[in-house]
Amino acid sequence: MPPINGLRVRKALSMAIDREAFIGTLLPEGTLLATALFPPPTLGWNEEVQSRKYAPEGARQLLEEAGADGVPVDTKMTLVARPGNFPNLTEVMEAIQQQLHEGASTSICNSMRSP
Repeated sequence: MPPINGLRVRKALSMAIDREAFIGTLLPEGTLLATALFPPPTLGWNEEVQSRKYAPEGARQLLEEAGADGVPVDTKMTLVARPGNFPNLTEVMEAIQQQLHEGASTSICNSMRSP
């Protein structure tokens, strides 16, 4: 599903989120950074997968390149959260949404909802 079927867009979204900023503020000290869909020691976790570093300039560049190649980077998407999965979920999702707007200069994620 465009635009997230494009690798550059997925990388850009990941690079626009400053995960480390959440630890000790919105999330408790000692929280492990998410590097993949599955946390250790869950079946499917891969210790070789590394999260992308926070790099808003790089995120903007990737989105510009993708847009120049015809990828619909202005397509609106919705962030979906499942309340109760971890503390301060609403605040974390709001921070992610703000970081995507500011860090990547994109309004690609313009709303949030709980299923």
